[in-house]
Amino acid sequence: MGSKGLDEKIREFEEALHKYKHLYIIELPIEQTVEVERIQLEIIESLREEALKSIRENVPLEEFASRLVEEGEAEKHYYAVLEGITGANEPSFEEAVEQVDSGAYDKPGAAALLLMLQAVARAYAESYEELYGKGAKEGSDCPICKARSDIMYREQDGSYYMLCPFCFYVWKISDEKLVCPHCGSRDEVGLGIYSDKSMRVGLLHCQDCGGTTKVILDKAIRAPRPVLPLIALSAEKFRPFLGESTS
Repeated sequence: MGSKGLDEKIREFEEALHKYKHLYIIELPIEQTVEVERIQLEIIESLREEALKSIRENVPLEEFASRLVEEGEAEKHYYAVLEGITGANEPSFEEAVEQVDSGAYDKPGAAALLLMLQAVARAYAESYEELYGKGAKEGSDCPICKARSDIMYREQDGSYYMLCPFCFYVWKISDEKLVCPHCGSRDEVGLGIYSDKSMRVGLLHCQDCGGTTKVILDKAIRAPRPVLPLIALSAEKFRPFLGESTS
């Protein structure tokens, strides 16, 4: 499993969950979260070679995922996730697809299906990064899975990166200076960061487009990428400064 084994990745993930839990604004079931991460990492590793092969052949993520459905791999991984989070093997894969199509995301089948699809996207994104490295582009749309991101963080060199909340791919959006990922504005007057004295996280507001972005400002925060969205979410506590509700 790359340079790190499954147990080491899980240990780092769990340690980070505990280390930064004082920043979360939601109640997090850590044991269940760790189990979901373990299942996803197992799926990612099982798909790694196939994902690398697909990327080398310029097969896009959508086609890669479709092939897994056609070959029955997606259904197999769906049941692995479902049993891991519910201890049962129902509802069926077909029923879970119907739940997602109808927007019933709170149902166990839909939740398991989305987690499985996320693992597939993560496998593809990690393989892409292994081959080509981190990206550099403008905008808030993930170049891998097309999900829109509102999560930004600072690297040690001061550069700003966007983090996809679904496949966890990252791309550099700016060298040292803040930029609105939604409209590209770099106007220092029109871009405001709402934070507190700790300056660990902040809410970036763009006066040009009205867009907001959650920013992890503290370069000392080091955690596996799946933990970063939980940390960034704490920036929502500054939304009332904009006159908006956090609900």
